[in-house]
This record gives sequence, C-alpha cells and structure tokens, in this order.
Amino acid sequence: MSTFKVQNPVVHLPSISLHQLTREVLETLLVKNWEWHKLKLTDNLYFVPPWEDWDKIFQYEMKSLPKYVPEKFDCENLAGYLRIMVAKDFGCNVCGDAEGYADFQDGKGPQRHGWTVFTDGEGLYQVESQMATGYHIMDIDNPFYVPDELVVG
Repeated sequence: MSTFKVQNPVVHLPSISLHQLTREVLETLLVKNWEWHKLKLTDNLYFVPPWEDWDKIFQYEMKSLPKYVPEKFDCENLAGYLRIMVAKDFGCNVCGDAEGYADFQDGKGPQRHGWTVFTDGEGLYQVESQMATGYHIMDIDNPFYVPDELVVG
C-alpha cells in the first residue's frame, strides 16, 4: 500500500529586474533626498529594482516576517531581517534598515523606532517593517516617520 505525503504549496519567487548603481551614485541619491545623522553604505555596487517590482518584493517578504517580540525581536530586528531577506531572495541590496522617530498617534508623541527605507533609483521611500499584511509605502518626508540613521547593503 502506498502513502502520500501532503506538502504545502510551492511558493515561487516573483520575477523582478535589477539595474546597478555605484556607491557614489546611491550616496548622492540618499543625501539629496534626506539629511542623515548616520549613513552606512556597506557595498560598492548596488542592485536596484524598478518601482513596480517593489510591490512584488514586499508582497512576498511580508508574508514570512517573524513574530514581533518586545525587546527580543522588535522593530529594529524586523527592519534588519527584511533588509537581509530582500538581499538573499532577490539579490537587491538597496533595502535598508532605518532608525529614527515615529509618531504612532497614540498620544505618547514621537518614539525611537526602526523600520525600512528603500529606493527605486529615483526616489526614497519607507515601509513599516512590522506590517505582515496591509503594508503601506510612504514617501521619505512622511511627518510621522522621521529617520536619522540608515544602513544599506
């Protein structure tokens, strides 16, 4: 008698395209769009998807984010995890983990926080790394998220 093993459905990586930017070009873009107190670029060559491919990337990655655990695996850990997984799965190293101040409109005022900043090679955008579903892409000048540190690479 045979037995069948039921497997989870195979999830395929979405197809994206990438173009290259040098460290100098990326740094110029980042500094042109925002004033950073601390900016760390860890590579010399950067691989950048076009705007329309970021939705595919986030749709794929946000589904597998680990659970938020205060003080153990919290906001800055999730931002770092998302940066690493985007590089691992898509070969894209322009998704950075940012830190700064976020105002969650909870009456507590701006609080130190970590989230994700990324680029399509033209603009600079942000996404809340803790949103496993229903993520929302924000412009870099969103007044509720004000990054001052960024690690990209």
